[in-house]
Amino acid sequence: MKKSLLLFLAFLALGQFAQSQVPKLVKDINTVPYSGSPNTYVATDSLLYFRATSADYGQELWAFNGQTAWMVKDINPGLVSSNPGEGVMMNGIYYFPAADATSGIELWRTDGTEAGTYQVKDIYPGAGSASIAKLTASNNALYFLAINGVNGAELWRSDGTAMGTRMMQEFAAGTTSAPITQLWTYKDTLYFLGSNNLYGYEMYKADATDTGYALVKDIRPGTGSGMTYPPTIFNGFMYFTGNDGTNGADLWISDGTESGTYMIKDHPGSLSPAELTVVGDKLYFSAYSSAGNELWMTTGDTNIFMVKDLDPGSFSSNPTQLTAAGNKLFFVAEVDNGKELYVSDGTSAGTKLTRDLYPIQTDAFIAYITAIDTVVYFRAHSSPNYQDYELYRSDGTTFGTRRVKDITPGSDASDINFLINYKNKLYFSVTDPTLGKEFWTSDGTDTGTKVLIDLYTGNTGSSISNIGIYPGGVLFDPMVQGIGREPWITNGDSGGTSLLSDLGSGYQSSNPKNFKLLNGYTFFETSASNATSTREMRYYDGTTLNSIRYSNFYGIAGNATWYKGKMYSTWQSSSASLSNFLYSYTLGNSSASRVKTINPSNLGDDVENLIVFNDMLYFSAEDVNYGNELWMSDGTSSGTVQVKDIRSGSTDASPRNFTILDSVMFFTANNGTNGIELWSTDGTSIGTQLFKDIRSGGASASPANLLVAFNKLFFTANDGINGVELWVSDGTSNGTQMVKDIWPGIGGSVPGNLVAAGNWIYFTATDSLNGLELWKTDGTALGTEMVKAIYPGMGGAEITEIIAVRDQIYFNANDSLHGKEIWKSDGSTSGTVLVTDLYPGTRGSNAKLFTLYGDSLYFAAEHPSYGEELWYMYTNCMRAGFEVSATCVNQEIQMLDRTDSLQETGLSYTWDFGDGSTGMGLNPMHTYADTGLYQIQLEVTSAGGCSTSVQSSVRVYDVPSPNFAVDADTQCYIGNQFAFTNLTSNQNSGMKYTWDFGDAKSDTATNPNHTYTSVNTFTVWLKATQSGACADSVSLNVVTINAPSAPLITGKSVSTNQQDTFSITPNAGSTYTWTVQGGTILSGAGTEQIIVKWNVRPANVSVKVKETNAYGCSSNDRTLNIQLQFGVGISDPSLASMELYPNPANQVLELRFSDAVQGAVSLLNNLGQVVYSQSMSGNASRLDIGHLAPGAYVLRIQTEKGIKEEKVLINR
Repeated sequence: MKKSLLLFLAFLALGQFAQSQVPKLVKDINTVPYSGSPNTYVATDSLLYFRATSADYGQELWAFNGQTAWMVKDINPGLVSSNPGEGVMMNGIYYFPAADATSGIELWRTDGTEAGTYQVKDIYPGAGSASIAKLTASNNALYFLAINGVNGAELWRSDGTAMGTRMMQEFAAGTTSAPITQLWTYKDTLYFLGSNNLYGYEMYKADATDTGYALVKDIRPGTGSGMTYPPTIFNGFMYFTGNDGTNGADLWISDGTESGTYMIKDHPGSLSPAELTVVGDKLYFSAYSSAGNELWMTTGDTNIFMVKDLDPGSFSSNPTQLTAAGNKLFFVAEVDNGKELYVSDGTSAGTKLTRDLYPIQTDAFIAYITAIDTVVYFRAHSSPNYQDYELYRSDGTTFGTRRVKDITPGSDASDINFLINYKNKLYFSVTDPTLGKEFWTSDGTDTGTKVLIDLYTGNTGSSISNIGIYPGGVLFDPMVQGIGREPWITNGDSGGTSLLSDLGSGYQSSNPKNFKLLNGYTFFETSASNATSTREMRYYDGTTLNSIRYSNFYGIAGNATWYKGKMYSTWQSSSASLSNFLYSYTLGNSSASRVKTINPSNLGDDVENLIVFNDMLYFSAEDVNYGNELWMSDGTSSGTVQVKDIRSGSTDASPRNFTILDSVMFFTANNGTNGIELWSTDGTSIGTQLFKDIRSGGASASPANLLVAFNKLFFTANDGINGVELWVSDGTSNGTQMVKDIWPGIGGSVPGNLVAAGNWIYFTATDSLNGLELWKTDGTALGTEMVKAIYPGMGGAEITEIIAVRDQIYFNANDSLHGKEIWKSDGSTSGTVLVTDLYPGTRGSNAKLFTLYGDSLYFAAEHPSYGEELWYMYTNCMRAGFEVSATCVNQEIQMLDRTDSLQETGLSYTWDFGDGSTGMGLNPMHTYADTGLYQIQLEVTSAGGCSTSVQSSVRVYDVPSPNFAVDADTQCYIGNQFAFTNLTSNQNSGMKYTWDFGDAKSDTATNPNHTYTSVNTFTVWLKATQSGACADSVSLNVVTINAPSAPLITGKSVSTNQQDTFSITPNAGSTYTWTVQGGTILSGAGTEQIIVKWNVRPANVSVKVKETNAYGCSSNDRTLNIQLQFGVGISDPSLASMELYPNPANQVLELRFSDAVQGAVSLLNNLGQVVYSQSMSGNASRLDIGHLAPGAYVLRIQTEKGIKEEKVLINR
């Protein structure tokens, strides 16, 4: 057996080199474009108005003049939206509802310019919304519904001025909103549909005073509704569907007077006209009759008739989306072809299907039919994919009904909507895979269908929520189209950035969060099996991702903490309202174990705030008898005990904010007497006590933001006199005091974001002159000061994150000029500077989630081209790095330095190999004696005093021990198949196998089968590779052999005998298969010699033989043909005197002998089968053969002394 050892798989610890302080995009992961999402189009004589979103503004009002589009005005400044609604033109001015920064949705006006755009009136004063709706222009006045804060939604009138905007006569008393649903104008008079406590929905109109209104007619007397939809103006009259409660829903007409409002014609039942549409001198609508719901028409008189029964009988074609184009009516109807586009000229013959867009009995899903001259445009699909919606057009002919353009190629939809005719051209919104949802136009051709303007450029980005580190790089959770929010890993390089695992599968998200690096493993929580309401724990060591099972039910895991070689966490079931239990987990196990049931009610232990202190695990937990108190555990059930019942009885003390200073753990708790105050413990009940009652009495000081630095405890608290300020403690009650009253008075400066760096504690605070800014302290009042007023005045710099990087800090801040960007500070005013303006302008990149990996600062930030993605910047004077290979035990490997000196000189190298040994020098060698995951650290120091370090992990494996067996090492070439069984002793999930079968063929299966195509001896190799680190090989030989030659048969080829002997020359180990035609093997079957008894004579017969050797190889058949002739039994002379007649015979055959014969007579057919037999005794015998078929037979007479055979013919 031959073995070989292989070493490979190098890992680059530093990723790629980068210059310091220059942010670098890790990878543009989610390239889905931003969308301007234009919508709510309103075409006027001069301009097309719509609302849309752009990079620097929310959803605002835009205008288009046929050539250029522009934002009319940023009504609600910045990224906040004014959400302009659908408006109406009056006297050259466009009126619309919108909301600015101080008012809710109110009435606005514009002439298309920024200066000419302003609020008409704040109808609902202050931030309240007037909820403007149903804007309608009539006779130089604007009518609409609005709320003023005193009345509900009522009818208002405006002449376009604040003074001329007033509520009309109250329709519904008090704050109740008026049930008014539709407004329209007819002959310069406003009409509307309304309902009150006397009438159902009926038609009203404004009176001559323009402040009141009058009921036109109570069509359906009483509280029933006589009219529910607005009318259609045709031939100077209003046509609508009315219901008087007696004749059902039918077609009505009105001239605006009571007497001029009447039903045109009473049809049996309810005609229920709908979608009344004017085409020239015809009024079309859908209606019901005994023929179902079909297309009807009238020319304005009582001649109301069905145009065509498209779906004959009582079935309905259900016409919808009636649209006029030139002198034709287009509509959607459902017949045998599903819902498709139809056209009508008002005649039965001219009412027909335009084209079956999807020639399967299903729908084309037509929508947004819009007319341009005599052509209609619409959205539809014509493929099996119900999402593949594109733009179509029709002129009413089959040929002219077609797709205009496949805007989004393939099966994805273009999401076309908001089609509108503006100046006889088509405009619409569409989703394009590279531009997002933007503003398009079409002239009906492929090339003429194009985007007009990309309102919102750039990509949406990955919307990152969590960043953490793992052994070897950074973990983060981008939201990616088609994948969802899943864990990704990176070493800082685009090529080294990849999806770790699609745990949620497909579009589902696992939503990883709370990345924690513990003892060389990164633990984090994810959704379990696509169940977004549950969480489970996973961990990753840089190589393998593992999951932890807590129960047979889904639940929520969290609070991962390392203690005594195990991971402790909390878990609660999602199948019941059971709060957190304490669990422990040993690496490599499939599931975690509950440490102890603390709450005897089994309603959940509510374990939180895990921390290791004095070699014990401390936490808060719930007990039905004691409430939420301080507990500790040594990892066993018996060693899990309450430290102290701080608040006697079952009321909660709620210990929180555990922080360790020397041999004391500080925390906050409420004993029921002093409120929430600062406590301390040494781990004993007697040593657990109120540390200081900062706010005397029962009120709470509510200490927070606890931070240990410089052997002191810093925190924020409210003493009831100075408000929330910064405090410090030296570990004694007397040494616990307020650092400084930054903003005198009871309000306090509300410090936050405490971080220690260099000799300072940095934090954010507000004083009487400045908003939230960066401060620092050395723990004394004199040493506490604002570092810099980044955003002068009370506006504040909006600092939300601070991270320490050696003796400096990095943080996000807004200076009012650059938006929120990354800043750094060394504690001086001049040393507090903007690092980079990643998103130019006042919007800012909104950098967040600062995470330090080595000297690289990772963060999520927005960019105008990429959206929010993962970025990093190098923060040190040098960049340490090295390359190391995964390896196996007792195998020497070399550390290869890859440090970027960044112009530093005189470098020295110190290595910590993670197994208790260290080294010096540029590229040292090292050998690991045991398997495991080792953290290697390189520290590089320059002659100028610059020092930097980097860590990376190396996995050390066992050397593989491959072995295998084969089911048979020698097989016949013909039909061979060797089955190999892998017997490698240390198999695991990271082991990979490579088989070399010696015939230029290979395989990677664990237990392969293989067939050879030639005769030879082959050396088969199995190579076992452990996680790409090292390998070993083993081999054995297999043989394919040829089949033996067909053996030669020795024996008679002509015989008169009753039996014969046949033989071949034998080969050792072989067996032989004999086949005899016309005879029976009496002995020797399977051997080299057989004796055959013949069953038929005369005849041509054969003997066949095949040899099979010891390896199962079979030869071809060898055949010996034999001619059997008639013969006489050698010991019975009496048979020789036989006379046979007649021959040929017909019905009877006679036999005579000279002497008496005792025996049997039989006839055999040409297959040797006996077809007739009888016994005989004497010198004569008669055979009745009339039942036998004509042909040749053999007559056989057999006695004890012999056999005689003769050929017999039967003729008829």
